[in-house]
Amino acid sequence: MLGTPFTVLAAILAIGHADARLQADDDESNVVVQTAFACPLVGDPAPSIECLDDAGRPWRLAEGLRDADYLVLCFYPGDFGFCTTRQLQKHAARSDEFAARRIRMVGVSGDSVETHELYKQSYGFETTLLADVTGEAARSFGVPVCDGSSTPAIDACSRQMLDEFGGNLRVEREITLRRWTFVIDKSGTVIYRNTCVSPIADATAVLEFLNERERPKLADR
Repeated sequence: MLGTPFTVLAAILAIGHADARLQADDDESNVVVQTAFACPLVGDPAPSIECLDDAGRPWRLAEGLRDADYLVLCFYPGDFGFCTTRQLQKHAARSDEFAARRIRMVGVSGDSVETHELYKQSYGFETTLLADVTGEAARSFGVPVCDGSSTPAIDACSRQMLDEFGGNLRVEREITLRRWTFVIDKSGTVIYRNTCVSPIADATAVLEFLNERERPKLADR
C-alpha cells in the first residue's frame, strides 16, 4: 500500500532534477551564489572595469563611452544559451536605433575570449563581448557570481557543433553571472539598473527608458 505514493514521489523528484539540469544547461543557473558586492545605484558613478574583449584586446569602460552618449552593459550567464541568444538577437534587431541614438551595447559573461569569438562567428553578432572570467567586473557592479557551468554549442541553424574529435562541443566556464543590465551616460553615471531582465524585452526596455528620459529635453527645444 505504501509503494505507490513513494513511487510517485520519486518520479516527481526525478522530473524536478531533470528540469533543474535543463535550466542550468540553458541560461539561468540555480547554483549557489559565491559572492555579490554592493550594487551601484542609479545616480552613482559606474565602477571602472577592465576586461579582454572577444578579440583579446583590453577594454575599459571609459573607452566604451568615448564615441557613445550611452553605454548599455548587459551581464548574462553565458554564450550559446537559448535566452542569451534571443537577448542578443533582439538587441541586434534594434542596432540601427541604437546607432542613431549613439548607444553602445556591450555584453559581459564569464566565457573566455575564444568562446566569445566562436559565438559571434556562429551567429554573426557584432556586439562587443567581454570575457569576465574571474567575475571581477560583475562583482564591481554587484552582479551575483555563481559556480561554473557548461552549455552545448548550437549554431544559428540549430545544429550541434562538433569538437576536434567529432564529439558534441560544449563550452565550459568557471563562473556564471546573473542577467543584469545597466545604462551608463556620457559622464560615467549609472542612470538605469535592471536586476530582473527579460531577454526578449531588454532592448525595448532600454530604448523606452531613454525615450522617456529625453522627452523633457526634446519638449524644451
